[in-house]
Amino acid sequence: MEPGRHAIKYPFSWLVVSLAALQVILFSYMNFNYIDRHHPFLLFIGTIVVLILYGCLLSGSIYLGLQPSGELVFQDHSLIVNGVDLQAKEIAEIRIQGYFREEYGIRLHDKRIVPVKLCFRFVQPDDPAVQQLKQWGAVNQIPLVRKPFTRWI
Repeated sequence: MEPGRHAIKYPFSWLVVSLAALQVILFSYMNFNYIDRHHPFLLFIGTIVVLILYGCLLSGSIYLGLQPSGELVFQDHSLIVNGVDLQAKEIAEIRIQGYFREEYGIRLHDKRIVPVKLCFRFVQPDDPAVQQLKQWGAVNQIPLVRKPFTRWI
């Protein structure tokens, strides 16, 4: 790729999906244990609802994880992340979480969570894009902080 363009992917994690599945199973067991004895029809409806919700969560996260590689483009005072043009003045900070497989999230001003479209990891972990991102942040006075961030799915 060109020096200002780098391949990125959505940070998909099987661990998150399996922990969500475990949580749904435990929650279902605890709630339906009481309902089973008193209202068997509610058990059936509740099980169907939980399975549909978990199916949506699972299929959504697998869909995001299997998306083809996107692109991060550095420009003088803006970043283009998967086709979303962000001016430097719109960005509050760039968060980094993880150690061996770092994930990056761009938090915008007046937002508490990082939008899904602005979460990424570099396809090549030793990519020189990490250094270029740090330099771009320093030039545009945007802090890069090693801090966990919340995102949907």
